Amino acid sequence: MPYGQDNSSEDMTAVAGAVEIVRPECGLHFDVARSLDEVIESWALVYGSYRRKKLIPPNRHRIHTTPYAAGPQAIVFVGRIGPLTVSTMTGIMDSDAQLPLDRVYGEELCAFRRQGRRMMEVSLFADRRENLARSSGSLLQLMRYAWCWGIHQGVTDFVIGVHPRHARFYSRAFGFEPAGPQKSYAAVNDHPVVLLRGEPGVQLVRSPLPRGLQYFVDNPVPPAAFESRYPFPASELCTSPIEAFLSDRHSSPCGDCE
Repeated sequence: MPYGQDNSSEDMTAVAGAVEIVRPECGLHFDVARSLDEVIESWALVYGSYRRKKLIPPNRHRIHTTPYAAGPQAIVFVGRIGPLTVSTMTGIMDSDAQLPLDRVYGEELCAFRRQGRRMMEVSLFADRRENLARSSGSLLQLMRYAWCWGIHQGVTDFVIGVHPRHARFYSRAFGFEPAGPQKSYAAVNDHPVVLLRGEPGVQLVRSPLPRGLQYFVDNPVPPAAFESRYPFPASELCTSPIEAFLSDRHSSPCGDCE
């Protein structure tokens, strides 16, 4: 939902209200993950969030990610209170390896590629706070970082896979539009998913802009903020828990169950 929270329509209404009136959360700082340890901490947070929602099976590494995110085409965004990571989101640029959503929307995404579109998937959202209404400020800020990084990278299309009942929120807040039918998503225990697409070239000419998008435009993240992002060097990944998790997941039919 980027997939990771599965909240009620009432919670999503509260988030929509937070988009309308943005109030910075005291002590919460947003940045990009700059080291392997920070990435692991972020994906450990994803693991805890996804397990609470019963989206994934347990694994001995207690992290969750996707092989598409463990490479130089990815960037991990974090929200921290002091040294503690409390929220995270990952952006994945399209590449020869394709995108996580290709597993369920390969036909739709390949059609965009044939049109010469440059896509970025926003995924792996998690927050220590289970109630999305409480974490709405973090969601907004993480989306701002993802959107600004994509713009700096020349993205023509942002794609996300969300629970169908969240689609209206992403349309109202950020201008996303449906780009594929509802399907079952094996990566999250066959929960329903719908593909949404945001085109900056279309979104930015709307009047008025969706409130979340207006906030991004009024509060841009400068390119320098992304220069120190963790680059996922193969020499570090090959001996990391991330590589061990991905290797176990590849070899285990149940997703590396404990």
